[in-house]
Amino acid sequence: MSYIESILQKLLTPDSNIIKQATKQLLEYFVSEKCVIGLFDVLKNSQNPQNRKFAATLLRKKVKNWKLLDNKEKSALKGDIVEALLKESDESVRKQIIWLSASIYKYSLKAKQEWNEFLTFINELISSQNPDQNLFGIVVLNILTEEAAEQLKPHIGNLMSIFWNILSNLKDLKTSVLVISSLKNLFPFVGDENKDVEKILPVALNAIVQIIKADQQEETITNIFDFLQVLVEYDLPFVSVYIKNMAEMTITFISDSTLMNPTRICAMNFLNVLIETQKSSLIKNEMIRPIVNSVFTIMCQSSDPLQTKSDIEVDMLDDGEEKAIDDTENIFTAATQVLDFCALYLPAKKLIKILIDYVSPAVNSENSLHRRAGLAALAITCEGCSDYYRNHYLEILTDVCLKGMQDSDPNVVQISYFALCQFSEFLQPNLGQFSHKIINLLLDSISNKPELRQISRLTVRFYDALQSFCENLEDLNEHLPTLMGKLMTLEGHSNSSLKLQRLLISTFSSIVCSVKSNYNEYFDYTVNLIKPYLSYNQLHTGNNDTKMLQIECIDLMGVFAKFIGRDKFNDEIIQNCLSFVINALSNESDPEIRSAAYDLLAGLANKLKEKLPLGVIMPQIMESLKSEEGINMIDSDDKKVDAFSAFDEIDLQDEDLEDEEDDEENEDEMDPEDDQKLVVENEYVTEKLSAIICLQEILKYLNPQMYDFYDESFEEVKNLLNFVHLNIRKESYLAMAYMISYFHDYCIVNLQAANETERQILMTKFVTNLKDFKSKSAKAIEMDANRELVMSIFDSMKILLSRCAPFIKSHLSDFGQLLETFGNLILETFQNKIYCQMINNEDSANLEDNEAEYDYMLKEYAGDVLPSLALCLNDNLFDNYFEKVLVYLFRLLNKSESTTAERSFVIGVVGETVANLENIKASRAKQLFSEFYKYINSNENEIRSNTIYTIGVLCSQSSNALVQFYPQIINDLYSILKKEKNKQALDNICGSLCRLWLCCFSVNLENVDYELLMKTIFELTPLRVDLNEYHTFYTFISQIISNKMLMNFYQKIVEISGHIMSNSHEEEFKAGTKEMAIGFLKYVDQNYKEELNILLNEIRTDLASTIKTCLV
Repeated sequence: MSYIESILQKLLTPDSNIIKQATKQLLEYFVSEKCVIGLFDVLKNSQNPQNRKFAATLLRKKVKNWKLLDNKEKSALKGDIVEALLKESDESVRKQIIWLSASIYKYSLKAKQEWNEFLTFINELISSQNPDQNLFGIVVLNILTEEAAEQLKPHIGNLMSIFWNILSNLKDLKTSVLVISSLKNLFPFVGDENKDVEKILPVALNAIVQIIKADQQEETITNIFDFLQVLVEYDLPFVSVYIKNMAEMTITFISDSTLMNPTRICAMNFLNVLIETQKSSLIKNEMIRPIVNSVFTIMCQSSDPLQTKSDIEVDMLDDGEEKAIDDTENIFTAATQVLDFCALYLPAKKLIKILIDYVSPAVNSENSLHRRAGLAALAITCEGCSDYYRNHYLEILTDVCLKGMQDSDPNVVQISYFALCQFSEFLQPNLGQFSHKIINLLLDSISNKPELRQISRLTVRFYDALQSFCENLEDLNEHLPTLMGKLMTLEGHSNSSLKLQRLLISTFSSIVCSVKSNYNEYFDYTVNLIKPYLSYNQLHTGNNDTKMLQIECIDLMGVFAKFIGRDKFNDEIIQNCLSFVINALSNESDPEIRSAAYDLLAGLANKLKEKLPLGVIMPQIMESLKSEEGINMIDSDDKKVDAFSAFDEIDLQDEDLEDEEDDEENEDEMDPEDDQKLVVENEYVTEKLSAIICLQEILKYLNPQMYDFYDESFEEVKNLLNFVHLNIRKESYLAMAYMISYFHDYCIVNLQAANETERQILMTKFVTNLKDFKSKSAKAIEMDANRELVMSIFDSMKILLSRCAPFIKSHLSDFGQLLETFGNLILETFQNKIYCQMINNEDSANLEDNEAEYDYMLKEYAGDVLPSLALCLNDNLFDNYFEKVLVYLFRLLNKSESTTAERSFVIGVVGETVANLENIKASRAKQLFSEFYKYINSNENEIRSNTIYTIGVLCSQSSNALVQFYPQIINDLYSILKKEKNKQALDNICGSLCRLWLCCFSVNLENVDYELLMKTIFELTPLRVDLNEYHTFYTFISQIISNKMLMNFYQKIVEISGHIMSNSHEEEFKAGTKEMAIGFLKYVDQNYKEELNILLNEIRTDLASTIKTCLV
C-alpha cells in the first residue's frame, strides 16, 4: 500500500485522533510534488473503492489549478483517465471519475489546451449500437455539460443534432431525461447562434410529455422542470413563441389526476415561474382562465388542509392528529399558491373578474369542499388584489366570510377564519365599517363553540382571525369591555391547556397594539396573570409548551413596554424586565428565548431611550448579528454536510496555489452531483431578525454609549445586506439607515463643537457611510428581482434622507451625487426600468396595462421618497427634478383605469412633497391646483382626504398665487363638512382651514368670515386619527397667538396641549409639535397666569398635572 493510500485508509477509521493525524499528513502531502501522480496511482490501482473515490475527489481539487501542473502530470491524466473510467466497476467511483474527467476538460480548455480525444471517446460511446455503451456516453456527456458547458459552446450545433435524434426517437426514457438535463446545462450559453437550439425545442417539449407519463421519479421530474425553468428565466429570444405551449402543457400535467401529487405540484411550481416572468404572454394568449380553472378544480376536489407554515400553527399541531402534510404531497396548498402568484403578478381586474366566475357558485354550493375552495381562493388572492377587492367586492367578501364562519362543516369554518385573518390584514380600514357584525360573531363563537377550547387547526385559525381583526381595526375601543370580559372568562377555564393559554396571551398582545393606553384598566390583571412566567429562573422548568408560553408572555411585556405609559409600566417593572433581558442574553443559547428577549428589549428602548445600558447589551446584539449558528449545507438527502471535513481544509490550504486568472471562477466549486444548498434554521433567523429590529429601536434615541459600538455594528449590518434570508436583508437596509441617521444626529449635528481634526474624521466617516449605503442600495434596486426588498430599500432611503436632510442641504457640494443617484432611481422606477420591473421584458406601455397591484406599490414606495428628497434640495433645484417626476405622476393619475390607491397616492405624495418645500412657483401651484381640485368631492375617502390636505398645502406654500380660489375652497370645505364622516378627511379639513385662515388673513381678504372659520377649526378638534395635523394646528396658533379671537378658545387649546404632552408616543406627532404646544402654554402662563390656573382646575386632573410639570 502506498504512502498516500495509507493516509486515505486512516481517514476511514472511527478514531478521531487517527483522523486528525491523517488529515494533517494529507494536507502536507497535498502540496507535495508527488501528489497528482500518487493520487492517480491510487485511483487506478487501489483495491478499496472508497480510497479510489477519495483519490478522484482530491484530484478534482488539484485539477482546478491546471496551469500549475507539469506536462508529465497533465499527460498522465489525459492519457490514462479514460482507461481508468472504462475498467471501474463501482458505480459511485465511476461517477467521480467522470466528474474528474469533466474537470480536466474544463480547465484544460480554459488554459487553451485542447482535449479532443475526450470528445471523440464520448462520441464513440453515443454512436455505439450497444445500448449500455450508448447510455454510458450520454451519462458522461451530461456531467460534462454540467461541469464545462461554457467550454462546449463551439460544439453546441453538433450536440443539438445528437440530442435531436435521441429525443425524436425516444427509444430509452432514461437517455432522454439525461438529454433534457444536458440541454438545461447548455441553454444559458447558446448565445445568438441558436437556430439549432430553436429546432430542438418543440421536440424536447413533446419528449417531456412522454417522459412524465412514463416516469415520475423525483430525479426525473426535477430535471424536467429545472429545464423548463431555465428556458423561461434566461430570456432566450426563441422561447417566447412557445410560452403558450409550455403553459398549456403544464396545465395538462396539473389537471391529470392519474399523475402523482409531487409531479402535479412541481408543475404548479413551474406555472408560478411562468406567471412571475411571462405574465404578458399569458395575458395575450388568454391563459388566465385556463390557469384559474385548473387550480380551482383541484381545490374543489382536494380535502388536504391549507398549510400556511406559520410558526404558531406548526408548533401548536406538532403532536396532534393534524400534523402537517409534506409539501410535496399537499396539492390543495400548492394550488392556492398558484392563485397567490396570480394575485401578486397579474392585473387585479383581469384576474378577479375571472376568479369570481368560479368562486360565486362555489361558495353557494351544497358541496363543502367547493365552499371551502371558494373561501380559500378569496383569502389567498386578498393580499395581491386588496385595492380591487376594497373598491368592488368588500361587502360581498365580508358576507361570504361571515356565512362561512357559521357553516355546518368545520373545515369551511376553519378556512373562513383564515379568510378573516387575511381580510383584516389587507382590507383595512374599509373592513372596519362591518366591525360590529364581525366582532359580535367572534364573541359569540367564544361563548358558544366548546370546540374552541381544544387545540386544533380550527382553534388556531380562530385565534389568528381574532388577533388579526383586533390588531388592524382602527377603533377597537368600543368593543374592548365586552371582548376582554369574554377572554378573561375563557382564561379562567384554560389552566389545563398551556397552548390555549398561549393563544389567549397572544390575543392580549394584539389588543394592546390596537387600543394602546386604553388597555390600562386591564394591565394589572394581565401582568398578574403572566407574572409566574416572567422570572428568569422559570425558563428551564417544564416542557416545550411551557417554554413557548413563557416566550409569549415575554412578547406581551414587550408590547406593554411599547404602548403602555409609565403610570402603569412603572420604573420597577422596567427594571425587572431589563434584568430579565440581561440575564437571558448573557446566559441563554436558545435562539427562541434570545429572540423574545430582543423583542422585549426593543419595547424597553422606548421607555429608557438614551439611558439603556448598552455596555451590557450591545455585545450580545453583535454576537447575534455575527452568529453563523443554524446555517448549514444540506445535501440531496436532506442531511447536514460537515463544514469542517478534511477536504474543505484542503480547499483552504490550496487557495494560495490557484491561478490568479481563474480567481473569479474558482469560488469554492462543489460537485454539482452533491446538490448541496445553503439553508438557515428558522429559529436562528428569528433571533438574528429580532436583534436587528432591536438595534433599530435603540438607534432611534441618542444613547451616547452607542457611539462606542457604531463602527463594528455598521460593518456587521452591512455584511447582512447579502444574507440568504429576505427578511434579514430588508431589515438590514433599514438598520443601516437608522445607523447613519444616529451618527448624523449624535455627531454631525454638533460638528461645530469638535476641533478641526475631529470634524474631519467625523465628516469623512459620515460621507463614507452614506456612500456605502448609496452603492449597496442602488445596486440592489437596479439588479434585484425581489420587489419586497426594493420597496424596503426605498423605505430606508426615505428615513435616511428625512433625518439627515438639514446637513445634506447645507453641504450640497458633498452630497450632490448621492441625491442625483437616489433621484434617478425614483425616476427609473416610474419609467419601469429597474430589474424587478423588467423580468417580463415588456415595453413600458404594455407593462402599465398589465400591472399588478404590487407593481404599483413599488412605484408608491419610490414616490414616498420624494418628500424626503425635497427636504435636501433648494426649491429651484428640486423643481427642475420635480417637473420630470410629475410627468409620470400625472400619467398614473389620469390613465383610463386609474385605481383609488393610485389617485390617492399621487395627490397625497405631491402634497407631502410641496409641504417640505419653502415655496413653489405660482405656475406650478396653478398647474397642480387644476389637476387635483376636481377630486375634492370624490366619493372615495382616500382620494377626498388627500385632495383636501394637498389643496391646503398648495395654498400655504405658493405665496398666495391661488388667492382668487380661497373663498371657493373655504365654501366647498364647509359643504363637505355637512356630510363628512371619515375621520381622516375631518382632520385634513381642520389642517387645511388652519392654512387658509392664515393665507386669507395675510392678504386681508375681506369676503371671509374669520370668526366662523376659527370656530369651525376648533369644532374639528381634538383630532381623530391624523395627529400630524397638530403641527399645522399649532403653527396656526403660534402665528396668531395674540389675536383676540383666539382667546375664546384658550381652554380648548390648553386641554388639547395636555393630551399631547401626556402622549408618550412621540412618533405619532410631527417633529416640533410638542415644542409648539409647550410654547403656547408658556405664553399663556406668562401673560394670563390667573386665567390659566382657573382653566387647569376645570380640566382633568392628570392633564392639569402634566401641564404644570411642563411649565416648571
